[in-house]
Amino acid sequence: MWLLIWFVVLPALVGLLYIFVKQDCNLLLTICEHFGKKPESLQGKVVWVTGASSGIGRELCYELAKAGCKLIVTGTRKERLEETRSNCLKLNKSLGVNDVIVLDMVR
Repeated sequence: MWLLIWFVVLPALVGLLYIFVKQDCNLLLTICEHFGKKPESLQGKVVWVTGASSGIGRELCYELAKAGCKLIVTGTRKERLEETRSNCLKLNKSLGVNDVIVLDMVR
């Protein structure tokens, strides 16, 4: 019984304490980040990103392109969408993805 406590329970508690002390945000988010799936698990999947012409949507497109996703990007500014498309193509050329579909949403 004491062996179980010393070699299983105590190291698990020390590990959780380390994660708790190390994290600077939500504990659940930190655990999911540490033990969750990596972005590369999305390689080859089709992802539709709205608001891809700027801000968080644009950065999300870049991260998904690095992971090898096939992208459909939508937004309201055609020029910015084309810029996002060309940058995404540069990021994932080596992964075999050769097209990003752009849909301009007219106001």
